[in-house]
Amino acid sequence: MSKNKGHWVNSAPPDAFERIIGHCRPGGHLCCIYETEEEHRAVLTPFLRQGLERGEKVLYIVDTRTAESILGYLLDEGVDVEAYMDSGQLAIFTSGDAYMREGAFDPERMIAFLRAQTDQALAEGYPALRVTGEMSWALRGFPGSERLIDYEARLNEFFQTSKCLAICQYDRRCFDAPVLLDVLCTHPIAVIGTKVYDNFYYIPPAEFLSEDRPAAELRRWMQNLAERNQLEQTLRESEARLRGLFETMAEGIVLIAPDGQIVQANPAAERILGLQRTEIEARNYVAPDWEVVRLDGTPMPPEEMAGPRAMKEKRLVKDVVMGAKRPDGSIRWINVSSAPLMDETGRFMGVVSTFADITERVRAEKALQESEAKLKSIFRAAPVGIGVVVNQVFVEVNDRFCEMTGYSREELLGQNARKVYPTDEDHEYVSLEKCRQIQEGGTGTLETRFKRKDGKIIHVLLSSTSLDPANLSAGVVFTALDITERV
Repeated sequence: MSKNKGHWVNSAPPDAFERIIGHCRPGGHLCCIYETEEEHRAVLTPFLRQGLERGEKVLYIVDTRTAESILGYLLDEGVDVEAYMDSGQLAIFTSGDAYMREGAFDPERMIAFLRAQTDQALAEGYPALRVTGEMSWALRGFPGSERLIDYEARLNEFFQTSKCLAICQYDRRCFDAPVLLDVLCTHPIAVIGTKVYDNFYYIPPAEFLSEDRPAAELRRWMQNLAERNQLEQTLRESEARLRGLFETMAEGIVLIAPDGQIVQANPAAERILGLQRTEIEARNYVAPDWEVVRLDGTPMPPEEMAGPRAMKEKRLVKDVVMGAKRPDGSIRWINVSSAPLMDETGRFMGVVSTFADITERVRAEKALQESEAKLKSIFRAAPVGIGVVVNQVFVEVNDRFCEMTGYSREELLGQNARKVYPTDEDHEYVSLEKCRQIQEGGTGTLETRFKRKDGKIIHVLLSSTSLDPANLSAGVVFTALDITERV
């Protein structure tokens, strides 16, 4: 059973360091080399808080600091430390309790201590043990302290198969440079100040503890040089590919600084906007000095545009259609998507906006809308009755058909077509005859009778065309001409 994990009180949001180490999991071995108390607090507070939040058992080993000062770090962040201490999820040891048991430092004994603490945490129901210790005790000349770096190297063998994560703390103001060089060589991940690095100076314990350590270091450094050279070559090739894409993409691309200033534009942006790159890059995206309009032609304010919205809301804003007025007075319709750019710490770096020229599509859609409006106007004003029937139900009728039958449009739509026939027999005859005519030739004309809303019978010449001759249930379009005076 898992122990009570405590709870948060007004917990502060994760800071940049916590986001960086969010990928750290049990088995990690980090060193923290700091120079100020502010750096120490900035690193250790989120490290401890993150472990508590993840439900891990957290162990802090104090030396130059007091337990009260470390708990103060967490209290200042709104952590209910009393609950965590009472539950046993958070524990504080002194260096004498851990490193200097039996009056001397022994690497094997300390590793056995960590293994026992990890096993105990797992037995209590915690998923892992998170440990951090102040290493300043090693500066006081206690017996065995000369084996500090040997211990740091051997720890990596322990962490490879453990459910333990640790940060070893080193105050750069106190430790000599040769010691800190060895510290870097024995930790896969290094925290320098408040920056976290995958440590390419790290040397695995089998090599570091070998009899010919200088040769091992030389091999490692030469390997690092080769790997760095390969990485730089890969980055150059990647940048060249990205630059090629940036320059050749059909979509316009602009990069925008946090203050809204456009800092880069590609050739497609020049072509679409009708501006030189230098002209684009001289403008501000949040308050542009070129006219931008909505589809209805009214001015579009910045708060509706994709770029300013992505900048303000710090999220992807997709498919905003707007018209950009070019220097020659023409308008190019563009579909814009914008996304915020963040660095590895989550810091906002600006916005990238991409836009496609959809002018022809917008023109075609507007022309279609205008055409549909004209057709609808012709349909409504036609001098003969016109309607559409699907599955024997009126789905559209024009004004003349309503005049002929005496019914309003609202009274006919959705009603069965037999509504306008004197008898069911009249309706069935027309339906059967129309089906036959349409099957034979696709269209048909016949005379029939309608019964108006006022009861009057009128004679009608009815012509029909199937919406889909291969599927009679698709419906028909009909015209109706009043021929009562001819009969």
